[in-house]
Amino acid sequence: MKKRLGEAIFVGMFLLILTVISCRIYGINIEDNRENAIVSEESVGKEQQEDTEETIEIQEETESFVEETEEPCYEDQVLVEEIEDQYLVYDHYHEIADAEKWDMPYADQETFEIIQSAYEEVDFLGEFEKGNLEVYDEYKKLFAKLVWSEKPFWDKETGEEIYLKDYVLGDDYDVNEAEYHFYDVDGDGDPELEIVYNCQKYIFKYDLKQERYILWDWFGTWWRLIGTQKIQGRDLEKYFYFCQFDENGKNKCVTFFFSDRRTEGYLYIVMLPIYEEKKKEVVVTDEMKEQGMFVRLDGQWYFRVTEEQYEELTETYWEADFQAQEELEEVTYTYDELFGSLE
Repeated sequence: MKKRLGEAIFVGMFLLILTVISCRIYGINIEDNRENAIVSEESVGKEQQEDTEETIEIQEETESFVEETEEPCYEDQVLVEEIEDQYLVYDHYHEIADAEKWDMPYADQETFEIIQSAYEEVDFLGEFEKGNLEVYDEYKKLFAKLVWSEKPFWDKETGEEIYLKDYVLGDDYDVNEAEYHFYDVDGDGDPELEIVYNCQKYIFKYDLKQERYILWDWFGTWWRLIGTQKIQGRDLEKYFYFCQFDENGKNKCVTFFFSDRRTEGYLYIVMLPIYEEKKKEVVVTDEMKEQGMFVRLDGQWYFRVTEEQYEELTETYWEADFQAQEELEEVTYTYDELFGSLE
């Protein structure tokens, strides 16, 4: 589950990232918002350089994420070539919204009902499962050593062992300023520790068999967990993503939708859900293809729907979002609340 993400304010940067995004759980890493201000030429030059470096970093992280998600998304190349000869095709899904004219067809009632049934099968609602409460005290003590940088963690991507104080948290890292989420993130029955600091979220797992700490995943504010094995992503209040993953972080179900508006009206687009078990996916008929849009980048079919249909399809997504905001408080702690008594 590569979701190295964050938050950005520049649309140009966002579109650049989108060119390397794949179906889903599209990984985008966007940096913290900057205040608008009148600056000197020197400041401008410095900011431009920083923006370039940030964009390169974002693109590298996104490409890494795409590599993991591409394979189950792409159709056979021969089929793709046949699609390009017969149907409405775009290179990237953002090109749909950027089209000079929004003259793409709407899904007819029969196709909408198929899409509707597919979305009803998506389990959007999350739950912050506690797992085995009997081991919580033991895991608190174990994670305290990680937080205090007494024990290093293993970065499974680089193979390095690193102390928390030496990681991206920086020299100014203050354990009292971080927010801690303590619950069963991956559904294995044991609690994981999510550290939220400087708009970044780091999920750590302790492997009892190997007796070591593992950086299970990290991402920015653009993505957030909404319960055990579930995550949502959004940007610009325009692009919205959902993913359900398994105990190992592998994607089980992914869906994506977006909306846009211009002076001439609104555009509402939805993607059919993607599953690890391909047999669960909707078989797109020729009739549906004539009403849809194929995106080369992720190999998926997108459909235009009405505002009423869009709201109906995404209603449970927003219900899950609201529910998660309330339930997250139950597993959220300050440093003193979680580790203070162990000092």
